This record gives sequence, structure tokens and C-alpha cells, in this order.
Amino acid sequence: MGLGGGGRCPASDTPTLSNLPDKTRCLDPARLATSLNQSVSQLAAHVVRDGRGCLRPRGTGSALSSYADCMASESVTLRPAVATIDEGLRFARYLNVAADGAFRALLGRDYDRVIGEAYLSPGHDLSYETAVFAERSGLIAGMTSGYTSQQHEQSTDEPLRRAAGIRMVRMAAFSVLGRGMKRFIKTVPEGDYYLLAVAVDDQYRGSGIGSTLLDYSEETGRAAGCTRIVLDVAGKNTGARQLYERRGMKVEATSPSILLIPNTRAYRMIKPL
Repeated sequence: MGLGGGGRCPASDTPTLSNLPDKTRCLDPARLATSLNQSVSQLAAHVVRDGRGCLRPRGTGSALSSYADCMASESVTLRPAVATIDEGLRFARYLNVAADGAFRALLGRDYDRVIGEAYLSPGHDLSYETAVFAERSGLIAGMTSGYTSQQHEQSTDEPLRRAAGIRMVRMAAFSVLGRGMKRFIKTVPEGDYYLLAVAVDDQYRGSGIGSTLLDYSEETGRAAGCTRIVLDVAGKNTGARQLYERRGMKVEATSPSILLIPNTRAYRMIKPL
């Protein structure tokens, strides 16, 4: 019997979402359940749940209104980095991504362990003291690292040298070939806040975390009395340069290339605070 009695439904009355309102008196419960399950499966084929638990369209650039609501409901928390080896390794990997693989090229495949160990020591540019992590739902999603010109002047390379050990030979070779590049990057004029790195995990890109980290960096620079925020971006990284330009930054200078390695120039970008 159909729902509500009234006799048997015609064989042609196949339940669908489009005719459901007018056919409820003729729907067999088993057929209705099958139809609804099929409709849910069809919907599931077009959406995917991301790492934040939000549904988004599968394979399209459009957005579901509920997806935007889901993203907005998950706030981002910024916190100072902690001096642990696990966070040091995370710091190193973010740093390498932001530098387009330069740290791995400089230190070899164990670059993250070297930087992670150096990170544990205070008083230098790669210290935990310079880093802030972004978290969403209790998980680290991104990082920023920066320092003032005064902090840079007081920095020492000793923690990195000690952690690098025999890899110092490799670093020395790069220092010779990239002497001009190293001088360019190491120069932080008085009154500047140097943004060493901003990086966000792939699954969180486009969710506003990068902008939040950049906003924090600018506010940190202002609070320290700095008049500009500056950063270096690889010349071949057009996407990153355009992103910073949309944030109001402009190219001030171009570094020399590393000897024998083409296309290794960097752009120094600045923004008044």
C-alpha cells in the first residue's frame, strides 16, 4: 500500500525529487528511500569535504554559499612559536616553501633538521622568537617570521653553524657563489621590519590566513616603531610578487644572481607603515 492508503500506485510513478510534492500519496516507503539515497549520492558526486570539514564544489572554481559560511565560522588564532623540535621542523619547512626551496639547496635534504635545531636557540634570525603560528581548529595552518633591523643587527649565525656541522662546507660554497645575493638579503636598513617568511599549508590557501598573517606582521612592525615593512621574493615567483603588490608593496631593488646559476635574482619589496 502507498503512504496514506488509497490503493496501489501506477508502475509509471517512479519517485523523483521533482515530482515528490505531488506524488506523496503514491510513494512506497522502500522506493522513496532508494530514490532519496540516489539523490544524495548524485549530490555527493559534485562536492567534497576539505581539511577544515567544509563542503566545497568538486572540480570547479565556484563556491557554495554554505562553504563561505563554514569558512567564516572557523576563526584563526595566532600564537607565538614554542621552542620544541617539532615546531622547529614545521618552521623549517614553511621557511623553505616561502624561499622557493632555497634552504634545501643551501643545506641539503636534512635542511629541516638543521634549521629545526637552530630554531631552539634564542638571539638570531631563525629563532623561535621570530615566529608566529596560525591555527585553525587547533591545528597549525601557517606561519610568519620577521624581525626589526635592530634585532637583525644583534643576530648571530652561530646556532645555524653549530647545527649544520659538516654542511658548513656546502654553505661556504654557496656563500662564495652568492656573495652579492647574501649581502643584498642580509642588508636591513634602520627603521625597517624585515618579513623573513609567510607560508600557509596548501589546504588552507584562499581562506584568508595569509592576509591575517600579513596584517599581523605589519602591526608588529608599527608597534616596534618601524617605518617600513620589507621582504625579498624570488624573481621567478611572479605569483607571490603580484600578491604583495596587491597588498601595496612595491619593488625597490633587484639583487645580483648567484654565480653560475641563472634566474636567481630576488626583488626587495617595501611598503610604508
